[in-house]
This record gives sequence, C-alpha cells and structure tokens, in this order.
Amino acid sequence: MRVYLTWLKDYAKQFEVSLHSWVLMTNHVHLLCNYRTPISLNGRYGVEHLC
Repeated sequence: MRVYLTWLKDYAKQFEVSLHSWVLMTNHVHLLCNYRTPISLNGRYGVEHLC
C-alpha cells in the first residue's frame, strides 16, 4: 500500500494534479482530485475521467 501511495503522490506532482482524498479498495481505488492548471494532463487520454 505504501508503494502505491508513493507512486500516486509522485504522479500527482508530475502531472500537476491536486489530490484531495483517496480510498484504496481491494481491487480498485477512488480519487477526488482536480487539475492545478488547465493543461496539466494535456494529451493524457484515459486519465481525465479519474479527476
């Protein structure tokens, strides 16, 4: 679990996403996040539905 949270923190920083809360389930995750800038995930298709 710690490895996943570290990964989540690193990628949120890299893609300029503010992560407000998360719930780790046994087979999936729920995230509450938003973009810090309008182009944070520009070109990152398939990720936008998570934030």
